[in-house]
Amino acid sequence: MRKKHGVKAVNNWKDYIFVIYINKLCN
Repeated sequence: MRKKHGVKAVNNWKDYIFVIYINKLCN
């Protein structure tokens, strides 16, 4: 359960960075 939660957190972090990266390109 703990491992699964950790993977979910990593995926959320990657999505967050991806959004910031796209915003930088647009701006």
